Amino acid sequence: MVCADGFARDRVLSRSLCYMGADIILSPCAWAVPSDHDNSATPYGGLWVDSYSPVAREFRVWIAAASNVGPITSGPWRGRKCIGCSMVFSPDGKQILSGRHGEDADEILFAEIAGGLRPARGCGWEDFNPA
Repeated sequence: MVCADGFARDRVLSRSLCYMGADIILSPCAWAVPSDHDNSATPYGGLWVDSYSPVAREFRVWIAAASNVGPITSGPWRGRKCIGCSMVFSPDGKQILSGRHGEDADEILFAEIAGGLRPARGCGWEDFNPA
């Protein structure tokens, strides 16, 4: 699932992947901010936490989002900068990894991901009762 697919209305795309049986959702991203974005005044990433965490928790899946870094030099987003902030969410919805913020925040991050039992797959969701 790429970038903005993660915050589609009602998280329909990520939830659909889970209904179809995904155990892990990988989300390559190009998270960009205006060149004058002040991360200390407005920390980046809330939109993604609000989008990924509930789906990870509801469906007990891993979600890993990796973003690039560096300036955007052409096209409609010219002048913005890609700022990293890669994230991993565990099946309980907790953010277990968060990359640095900044156009020069290139780093390689690692997270151990272990498969687990999910409450249902495919057409088995109609019988699932979380209570």
